[in-house]
Amino acid sequence: MCFETTKNARAKIAKTDIECWKVIRINNSPVYKWVHNSKIIYKKGKVMPMVTISFYKGIIEAGYHSSKTNTEMLITIASFMSCGAIDKKEMIICKFIIPVGTRYYENETEYVSETIKLIE
Repeated sequence: MCFETTKNARAKIAKTDIECWKVIRINNSPVYKWVHNSKIIYKKGKVMPMVTISFYKGIIEAGYHSSKTNTEMLITIASFMSCGAIDKKEMIICKFIIPVGTRYYENETEYVSETIKLIE
């Protein structure tokens, strides 16, 4: 995901848990990896370590990127498959939350947050 924003974008603080979605890679266990070649490992029910959200030329690069709907994630899977980046059988759409009290940014279709938690 490539989260575009303006340099005047304001961070928000989650007043309640915010439901969101991510495409992740299955790792033959209850542990899941992010789609890209990242070392991030998600475990169900565990809040991920806090990261600093960073910007570069109007794009948020660092942070936990997620989608507002699972429909957006189907589009992501289709784009990965069309370029041969990954096999469909290795990917799943998972429900996450941005926990209450977490700093985050949002645009029309996605979020970037300091932390995130895998729900299902």
